[in-house]
Amino acid sequence: MIEKSCGAIVFTIRREQIFYVIIEEDSGFHSLPKGHVEEGENEEQTAIREIKEETGLELDLIQNFRMVDEYVPRERPDVTRQIVYFLAEYLDEEPCIVRPDEVRSIKVLNLEDALKTLEYDGVRNILKAADKYIKEHIKGIELWDAYNRDFTRIPGETLVRGEGIPEGQYHLVVDIAVKHVDGTYLMMQRDFKKMHGGQWEFTAGGSALKGEEPLGAAKRELSEETGVTGKIEEIGRVVQDENRSLYVIYFCETDAKKDSVVLQKGETIDFKWISREELYSFNEDELASLRALKMVKEKNL
Repeated sequence: MIEKSCGAIVFTIRREQIFYVIIEEDSGFHSLPKGHVEEGENEEQTAIREIKEETGLELDLIQNFRMVDEYVPRERPDVTRQIVYFLAEYLDEEPCIVRPDEVRSIKVLNLEDALKTLEYDGVRNILKAADKYIKEHIKGIELWDAYNRDFTRIPGETLVRGEGIPEGQYHLVVDIAVKHVDGTYLMMQRDFKKMHGGQWEFTAGGSALKGEEPLGAAKRELSEETGVTGKIEEIGRVVQDENRSLYVIYFCETDAKKDSVVLQKGETIDFKWISREELYSFNEDELASLRALKMVKEKNL
C-alpha cells in the first residue's frame, strides 16, 4: 500500500545566499513543509495547501521541479510512504506558525545548517538536489567557476557568491585599467553602499561568471561599469591566498568620448579623467585597490 504526501522546499534568497524553511514538528523531528493528499486534490494543490497551513505563506510552485522521497517505515513494512516535493520561493512575507498543535517552531537556515538540522538522509538528499537546481536555474544567484592556484579551472566544481570557498580552491576576478588616447586615466568612485564605499578606483572589474573566460569577463565588466570600449590587453596576474582570489589585470586604451562614461547603479556614483601625475599621487588610503596601479607603473603604460 502506498501512503502519499506532498510538500515543498520553501526558500528565500538574501544577499545572494539561499535560506530554507525547516519545520520542527510537534514530535521534535525536523522536516520540510508537507502533508497527506486530501480527497479531490492533485499533488500541486496539496503542496500549496500544506505550505500555507504550516508556514502561513501563500506561494506558487516553481515549474519543472518535482522530486520524490520513498521509503518503507520499520513499523509498517506493508506500507510504502511516498513524499512528492516541489519548489517554492517567498520574498517579503516571513513564515509563521499557524498550527501550534502540529508545528513547534519554524527555522530559516542556510544549506549547511539545514542539513545538520534534518534527521533523515532522504530529506537531506532532496534538499541538496533542490539547492543545486536553484543555483543553476533561479535568478539572483551568482555562480563562479572554481580554479586552482595556477589559474586553471577545476572541472565539475562550482562556487556560489556569498558562500565560503573550499580549501584549495579560488575564484577569478578581473580588473581593467582605462587610459584615454589623450593620456588621461579613468577613475570611478564606488557607491557608498559597497565595501570601500566612496573611495576611488583605478579599475572597472568584478568576478568572472561561471563559463566565462577572463577576457570575456573583462569586456563585460568594462561595458557594465563604464560603457567604454577599446583595445584590451592582459598586463599581469596576482594571487591573494587570504581571500582565495585570482586577479587577471587588463589595460584598455580608448578613444571614446570622455563624457560618455556610464555609471552602473549600485556600483559607481561618479567618474573623472586624471593626468598621470595625479594618478601616481594616490596613496593606499585613497584607492580601493593598488593592484592595477602598481602594474601600470611597472610597465610605464
